[in-house]
Amino acid sequence: MIKQLLIVITTGLLASCSDTESDFIGVHNFSIMTDYVVKDTTTIVDTWMGRGYKEIITHKASPLKIDIFKSGEELKGTYIVTRYQEIKNLTIVNRIHEGKSDIHNLHLVKDTLIGEIHHGKKIIELKLSKNGSNIYLTIRASKKEIEIEECNKIATIVNNHITYSSLSGTSSGSELISQSNSCAVEKSITKCLESGYKKEKTEYLRKLLSTEPEK
Repeated sequence: MIKQLLIVITTGLLASCSDTESDFIGVHNFSIMTDYVVKDTTTIVDTWMGRGYKEIITHKASPLKIDIFKSGEELKGTYIVTRYQEIKNLTIVNRIHEGKSDIHNLHLVKDTLIGEIHHGKKIIELKLSKNGSNIYLTIRASKKEIEIEECNKIATIVNNHITYSSLSGTSSGSELISQSNSCAVEKSITKCLESGYKKEKTEYLRKLLSTEPEK
């Protein structure tokens, strides 16, 4: 049902007729998939830093907050991604890390609030739309980003765009988040088996990759 609704919104067939900039003011919560690295202590490999345990990348559902607010007469926004790992001095540290980006050039086009995030020379356009009390976030994505989000059960991919459904205060989407994480684990296991892991290690990998991040 969520998937069907998001597809309708992404293709522009569903829209409110009375949304204004003020309708988007507030903090809107979403869930996106971010990289999560685990170490396989049963496998030693050579790296550019010397011999060490093999690192496997999986993905975990992570909080994304979009805060839209007024500053004087100007509409502003912040894009905040919570990651469960941070790279410090080329070392992966398991701890919560918030990455914040300002949202630039916020403006309303018909019933859609449009803005930009600047990452160096890269500009990412985002769109916020509404259906009743629900907020939807649509971002144009790269092939790699789309592949990562394929397991996200609170997102829909249409062509080269990803649309995320907001998490309301009454529904955290915990079951869908759990399903997203399980899907990411199975996807990572498949890649491990394709890269040379023996089938006998499947359950070990499933347990390893299912490790809950520190929160």
